[in-house]
Amino acid sequence: MMEKGKESTVLASAAIFMDDGKVLVAKRRKDDAFGGKWEFPGGKLEYGEDPRESLMREISEELGADSRICDVADIVSHTYPDGRHFIIAFFYCELLNDPRPVECEILEWVNTSELESLDLLEADKKIIQKLKMHKNKPPNTPYPGRLQT
Repeated sequence: MMEKGKESTVLASAAIFMDDGKVLVAKRRKDDAFGGKWEFPGGKLEYGEDPRESLMREISEELGADSRICDVADIVSHTYPDGRHFIIAFFYCELLNDPRPVECEILEWVNTSELESLDLLEADKKIIQKLKMHKNKPPNTPYPGRLQT
């Protein structure tokens, strides 16, 4: 049961890197929240941050890699038992150089058919069916950079 007043909404963005029917996933460090779970790379938005810019920053921090942010794959809403409500914007992305596990335990390229057998974060599980549909060629419209306002 959730304690009254503990509800919160977390805005995040996550990357879907696909290559030849495989997708890149990261295993969280054991000492992190949700330790040992698999996830799509990404993270929380900082106040006032654009989701695409946040994702480029997170990929650089977590994977030590540069990326190109492309089309939105999906937007997922999930509430965990502790009351945290996550709204996650998943983007199809391209890696511009080789990633490495900087802030995660391990990185792995897995077939989209294998995703259901991984111990993925519950919020990330919600996008599996869409990835299976786009396993050969995901949408690919690069994000041009900061939007003019």
